[in-house]
Amino acid sequence: MTLFYREYGEPSSGSPLVFLHGLFGSSANWGGIVKAFAETHYCIVPDLRNHGRSFHDDGVGYGAQSGDVIDLLEELEIEKATLVGHSMGGKVAMMVALHLPEMVDRLVVVDMAPRRYQHSFAAILTALRKIELESLENRNEADNYLANFIDESGVRAYLLQNLVRTSDAWKWRINLEALANGIAQITGFPVKESRRFNGPSLFIHGNNSDYVDTEGRAAISHFFPNAEVKGIDNAGHWVYADQPQAFIDSLSRFLKSH
Repeated sequence: MTLFYREYGEPSSGSPLVFLHGLFGSSANWGGIVKAFAETHYCIVPDLRNHGRSFHDDGVGYGAQSGDVIDLLEELEIEKATLVGHSMGGKVAMMVALHLPEMVDRLVVVDMAPRRYQHSFAAILTALRKIELESLENRNEADNYLANFIDESGVRAYLLQNLVRTSDAWKWRINLEALANGIAQITGFPVKESRRFNGPSLFIHGNNSDYVDTEGRAAISHFFPNAEVKGIDNAGHWVYADQPQAFIDSLSRFLKSH
């Protein structure tokens, strides 16, 4: 099955940029960022499996997810692309680069490192699954319920983008069951220590985030020996949302210099 994807810019505009969203996200998350690059680049923005408008499947591992991206590039007859991935999407991008480096022109990973994390997302998944969609009146009701488990209003708004109203009911666009059952695979990183990607790589992280720590930097250097690591002030895990212009500037400089 093919991933749902959005296109921006002209296909003839050099090496395509492929933007990959994070866990609980969708292609819509990249909207403002992609528009900044669409005048000079052909941009492809898919919904990863079990997210957005793409298909649902029990498999959530990075082998399956990276395979979906490879299949999409092959369907679009793209031989080589620049991959830009945030969080879970960053791990998908890294998997493609480490297994099929000939398909990756440049690699950009946002607030993620090639390692296992202890973040379980258990509280989020439990809260989302407890919302009774059959009796739900409106989105505000769902937000008020989630506030009992999740303090940050921005995180709740991000999650509730996945709650949509059909003609007769509310439903989740994300596949909650598959994500909950496979969360250990999502927080992991199943790559052999011997693999390397020697192409141009940029790891952008928020200086207020703990995802790219000392252990993360060591893992980045191991798998991506030519990587640049760039921290952005006053930004957390959602770097491009917290500091969009600083993110755009960092990505633009990298693309122009490689």
